[in-house]
Amino acid sequence: MPGKKWTVLQDSFLILYYSDEATSVLAKKLGRSTLAVYEHAQLLGLHKSKEYMKSDQAGRLKGDTGIKTRFKKGVAPWNKGLHYNPKNGTTRFKKGNKPMHTAYDGAISVRSDNGREYKYIRITESHWIPLHVKIWTDANGPVPDGFIVVFKNQTISDREKLDNLELISRAENMKRNTLTQYPPELRQVIKTLNNLKNKLHEQDNTK
Repeated sequence: MPGKKWTVLQDSFLILYYSDEATSVLAKKLGRSTLAVYEHAQLLGLHKSKEYMKSDQAGRLKGDTGIKTRFKKGVAPWNKGLHYNPKNGTTRFKKGNKPMHTAYDGAISVRSDNGREYKYIRITESHWIPLHVKIWTDANGPVPDGFIVVFKNQTISDREKLDNLELISRAENMKRNTLTQYPPELRQVIKTLNNLKNKLHEQDNTK
């Protein structure tokens, strides 16, 4: 399911700042989800710099993190050997009972992805699929491996119409959302910019 297309300006912005700035911060500036920025950075071949990975922004745990609260060797936890045995089981769900808000098969749920809302339908318990995929498969059969169902246009009123759905390969979907959507001269500019950024980092690392 394709999301918002990336512009040349957004790609250039990501190339310039991805290596040294938190992905969550970049996501807010670009108006996209952190996952969307991370996945697009992978498609562009971008990586975090060594300096960033060593910094606090990377969120990596240091060796002494939590050392004060760890159990010391030879000290047993207070609940060692104890088993959960509630005095009163009246507040627990009986076997086979389900909460009142449990959805039913065929229920529709609206979820947000990259600022866009998509409808999902419950097939069985704990199994939800996009509604437009259900509509397509009901008419055409299972989606083949390596293919996905996408919208021909993103108009809300057309979303779940069968004639607005098409089956494309994942490779084609990637092409629609990566550098290949740009003219050759713009692709070359972005690649050159990326190479320049990598060389600058290599020079910094040798100092």
